[in-house]
Amino acid sequence: MRLPLIPHPTSSPAGLTLEVAARRAGRVLSLEYVLAGPVEMLRWPQGAERVRTDDLWRATCFEAFVRTADGYVEYNLSPSGAWAAYRFDGYREGMKALEMSAPFIVTRTAPGRFVLTADVT
Repeated sequence: MRLPLIPHPTSSPAGLTLEVAARRAGRVLSLEYVLAGPVEMLRWPQGAERVRTDDLWRATCFEAFVRTADGYVEYNLSPSGAWAAYRFDGYREGMKALEMSAPFIVTRTAPGRFVLTADVT
């Protein structure tokens, strides 16, 4: 399933498009974000270790919100390799760190295109 998304309106140059494809295989959720347009105008984070890092939403990150039986899960995936995951009981209520292995994040770039793929469990 591929869905169009909206880049953050106050921090993204005009002309960007963003899509995500999501696939589930067993317990693994695979996400592929495709950002197209003037991606060279964006400020990308430096590469880092695959470590859990809070407040990624304050800079460049890709997010996914996944409904669960008792609320939802939020994933924050940075092109740097940093990541965060939280479990919520309701809309922005009952936030707790989601215990999980570090996701496998890969990025690819080409003129006018940036792709981030991540597998989360």
